[in-house]
Amino acid sequence: MNNRVEFVLALIGTILSTIGWTLSILYIISFAAITRPANPSIGNFLVVIALSELPFVVFNWAATFRLKHKSAGWAIYLIVSGCLLVFSPMILFAPLLITAGAISYCHKK
Repeated sequence: MNNRVEFVLALIGTILSTIGWTLSILYIISFAAITRPANPSIGNFLVVIALSELPFVVFNWAATFRLKHKSAGWAIYLIVSGCLLVFSPMILFAPLLITAGAISYCHKK
């Protein structure tokens, strides 16, 4: 069965979350540079928080391209990743990942 819909949804969600992550990194680094003289620990904390989202971005790219290989494990990962992204600033992209994972998982069963 052709799985073009879930691949496109996952690809759009992954591209938008990568762009959002990049913009948040740039914002946090600039904010950390501005506030470093006043409070150096807050800048370091924000950079650590931003870099902790890097594994999500990397694994979302891997899961997006593994959907073509009929892998139910990566479909479940997209559902879990989308649910976790609901609690981050990238809440707008989470429904795309959840929907792509759910459609892909239903096609596998």
